[in-house]
Amino acid sequence: MIDPRYLYILATVLAALGMWRLLPRGDARGRLSGAALMAVALGLYAAGLPGLGNWVANAVFYVLAAVTVVAAICTVTFRNPVYCAIWFGLSLLGTAGLLLLAGAQFLAVATVVVYAGAILVTFLFVLMLAQTEGRASYDRVSFESLAAAVTSIVILGVLTVAIA
Repeated sequence: MIDPRYLYILATVLAALGMWRLLPRGDARGRLSGAALMAVALGLYAAGLPGLGNWVANAVFYVLAAVTVVAAICTVTFRNPVYCAIWFGLSLLGTAGLLLLAGAQFLAVATVVVYAGAILVTFLFVLMLAQTEGRASYDRVSFESLAAAVTSIVILGVLTVAIA
């Protein structure tokens, strides 16, 4: 049997490469390969997780966790800020579902009310009011994509190893 730490390290490296390929740079093939790498990395992370109890609880947890993580990845990798806001809202709903599953009803409702109800709506309101005709080059291309991908995935790997 493979040591779970090596499984997490491999998943972290694959996720870093996948995130780097997913960041907006204008290459459709790169985004497809990044999505494939991220899918493999998420599968490796899920394979190393212990069970929660019965199969219903496991299925609900895995679906909510997958929706939350995929929506968070889409939040930081899409170019259109309106789509990013929608994906952010979905990741907040997934987080609220995970909090409900853990028995923290107040935190789940507070997450939806505070973030989705206030911050997300304010963000969308500002976007709709401040939408300009042309977009600057710094809004279209990610210049620090490798550093951002490596930093985020290293943090994810450290947190995963600490929790597991």
